[in-house]
Amino acid sequence: MLDAIVDGIEDVMGKDSGRLIMQTMKTVYKINEEAILSNPSLFQEKMQKMLGSTSKMVLDSASKKIKEIVLLAGIIAVIHPCIFFNNAIPETGIISPVL
Repeated sequence: MLDAIVDGIEDVMGKDSGRLIMQTMKTVYKINEEAILSNPSLFQEKMQKMLGSTSKMVLDSASKKIKEIVLLAGIIAVIHPCIFFNNAIPETGIISPVL
């Protein structure tokens, strides 16, 4: 999830800006990765303080990246069991997973 946030920041602000902002969150605001995930409103507040009006574009981009990851994870969760259980050996009923 944090990588998605960093990627979203970098899509708007450029290469390495995501890591710089995350480091600033840690050192200046004492907000670590766990706090970012558990208290997104605090993260949003500090982003607005740091970036002003640019924060909306950055947060929208990070949100989009998170949604893409969640969607992909959901698709994988649905497809993986289908692939797994469609590989039964007909004569035996034994499932032969594809990895």
